[in-house]
Amino acid sequence: MGRFKICFALLMLGVFSWAGLAETTQFDCEFDNLKNQGKLTFQINNLESADEMELNYEAFTDYEGEEVAFTYTGDELEQYWYWLVYGETGYAEFDDELNLQLPIDDISCEVGKLHLYANNGYRFGYLSVSHNCSKQPGQPTPKTYTKVACELSQVD
Repeated sequence: MGRFKICFALLMLGVFSWAGLAETTQFDCEFDNLKNQGKLTFQINNLESADEMELNYEAFTDYEGEEVAFTYTGDELEQYWYWLVYGETGYAEFDDELNLQLPIDDISCEVGKLHLYANNGYRFGYLSVSHNCSKQPGQPTPKTYTKVACELSQVD
């Protein structure tokens, strides 16, 4: 039992100390339903501090030359990413278990979240979106769900 506690402590120390090596962490994320078709990329400043964590809004430049927090590479831009990529209201937050969440709210049409799990170093999670404006009378609200895999790297 003692060895398990020591191994777990070392693992957690490694996960959290790795996140603290640099102030900015870049996430390059692929989605199961769009394999090899595109990547969503974003950066978070101060990932190791819940009080100071924030999206890096100076990370990328959009098609109009404005600084933005997200970029997307690939042929298609999914409609529910539009608000994340081109909107200016995106933010990142931790839930009670220190999982990383990026809420999506495109004027209540596309509502959901990108959720990355703390227990795997924010490398895996899911994207869940309700398409409220696509709902037909008498039918359930259409939803999108896909697993997410992200590569993390430190940015100078």
